[in-house]
Amino acid sequence: MKRLSVILGSGFSYYSGLPLVKDINIYFERDNSRMLLHFSSDEWKWYDLANDVYKNNGSLSFDRVAYGYILNELVNSFVFENKRFTNYEEFYQYVLDNLSKNGFLKDICGKAKKRFDKNKEIAKDNQFYDTYASAFSAPHKRQIYNLVNYLIGELLYWRKPFDSFKDNYNTFLSYLSQFQYKDIFTLNHDLLIEALFQVNKIDYCDGFSQEGSVLQTDGKKIISTFNGQFNYPTNLIKLHGSVDVYKYYCFEKNEKSLNSTDEYIYFKTHDYYEKQRPMRIDPITNEILQDFHWNITPQFITGTNKMELINSDYMYKKLYNEFTNQINKSEELLIIGYSYGDTHVNERIKTCLSQGFLKRIVNINPSKPFPYNPEKNIEIENYKQINDLV
Repeated sequence: MKRLSVILGSGFSYYSGLPLVKDINIYFERDNSRMLLHFSSDEWKWYDLANDVYKNNGSLSFDRVAYGYILNELVNSFVFENKRFTNYEEFYQYVLDNLSKNGFLKDICGKAKKRFDKNKEIAKDNQFYDTYASAFSAPHKRQIYNLVNYLIGELLYWRKPFDSFKDNYNTFLSYLSQFQYKDIFTLNHDLLIEALFQVNKIDYCDGFSQEGSVLQTDGKKIISTFNGQFNYPTNLIKLHGSVDVYKYYCFEKNEKSLNSTDEYIYFKTHDYYEKQRPMRIDPITNEILQDFHWNITPQFITGTNKMELINSDYMYKKLYNEFTNQINKSEELLIIGYSYGDTHVNERIKTCLSQGFLKRIVNINPSKPFPYNPEKNIEIENYKQINDLV
């Protein structure tokens, strides 16, 4: 009946070639005036990470260059205030906090337009100048939020062949097999752990299911939605969300208008059309209640005020409560690639040192040993890499 809790940080994804914080920072610190792609689906990508088809389609947007200049000025403003580009999460929080302030975005766009004109991106006598420059005078706050979210998420897909690195995780998977019950709490938004489980035919529960779902495609395929159930021997709890999770806002339709119900549904998909066109149905009659969906931004938490977002959202609150409850039931805690930078996670770690059934802690981090002293007799082992696991 042995139970294991696992906490995965960004270092867990090292072998797959996924970026660490410093690697993501580089993309935002550079000149991005010509490095963004914007699609008719309202999605954003980095130009230099796209294939030729995406480069062509994403370059058709008239506002992609303008928003590249706006992103540059947001970074400049952040650097001016902080003396340097500290990290992308603090930048994200800075943008989020300031977008609602009077005059902030107007000032940013004014500076961006001056640089746009100075570089002669589009000649002022060009008949399409106003079209290409319109984002400076009428920027959408929601668009900027979407842009930053998409650009961060775009960096969290591995670009190395999966077979070239998957065997590096065999020791980890073998270690998991020693325990009857495993609760994996990951802070990563990427899909690496899911891919490893699927390739190795490990059944797991991630809190999403087609059972009881009220979302479907126009072809009546049921879409997996969040039900908050974690009842498998292996459970995967993505505390900060995932690049394949989306939020469906519910509306009621009457003869004259649409009214928000203030309800929302989280759903998970890798399919383009499921993401773009989910339909909400009556669970009893299967009648279509809502046939539109306007928010296709991947739902993951970043920034520095994560706990505020967790407390205000039913899914993230449920995930955090699951973390709080299950970590205290474990006999062993395995921590891989976590830098102990999230206060709300550290609080739960420290609590389980004095409460619960912990007998052993294994910390895998090349540069940071386990930082806390338990109040009771708990074995603590520090390793540099996953293959040191025994």
